[in-house]
Amino acid sequence: MLAGGKAGDGIKQAGNSIARVFNRLGYWIFVYEDYPSLIRGGHNFAIVRAASKRIMANREAVDVAIALDQGTYDKHKWRFKEGSILIYDESKVKAEGPHQRHLAG
Repeated sequence: MLAGGKAGDGIKQAGNSIARVFNRLGYWIFVYEDYPSLIRGGHNFAIVRAASKRIMANREAVDVAIALDQGTYDKHKWRFKEGSILIYDESKVKAEGPHQRHLAG
C-alpha cells in the first residue's frame, strides 16, 4: 500500500496508522517513509507492506495506492501493476490507464 501527498497532509500518520492496523491483525509489516526536509508543500509518501511471514524490505510494485494529489499519481504510477487499486479524488487527480480503478471522488 502506498499513500502519498503534500508535506503536511498527514502522510506519515496515515502510513503508520495502516501499518498499526495490519500489525494488530497479526501481520508482519515493513514501512518505508520518504519525505523531503520541507515544512509544507513537498511530496511525501509512505509504503506499507504486510505479510503473514517475516519480511525485510518493501517492494516496488503496490497493490493499493492512495493519491491525495496529482504529484503522487505522476511520481508513482510506474509502481501500479495489473489489478492495482488507486483511491483518489477525481477533482484533484487525473488518472488514466487500464490498471487503475476509481473508488473515491
